[in-house]
Amino acid sequence: MKAADIRWTIEECFEEAKGLAGLDLYEARKWEGWYRHVTLAMLAHICLAVVRLQANTGPEVQKGGDAGWDATLIPFTVPEALGLL
Repeated sequence: MKAADIRWTIEECFEEAKGLAGLDLYEARKWEGWYRHVTLAMLAHICLAVVRLQANTGPEVQKGGDAGWDATLIPFTVPEALGLL
């Protein structure tokens, strides 16, 4: 049962990467190009996941790490992070 749960988590991760980071938009002709595209798409997905995690945690969790954190600022949303990328 645990293997099925892990597989489902991985499938969800790939679906998100396809939708948000364009993982499925490359038509492979050579190994090097495919590898570069997949690597960059997965790195973009990781960055988006980190931004989403930071947006979902409140300012009280983020206080200690950054001295310049202003609790009155609204956290980034995923579409805003996509626009910055």
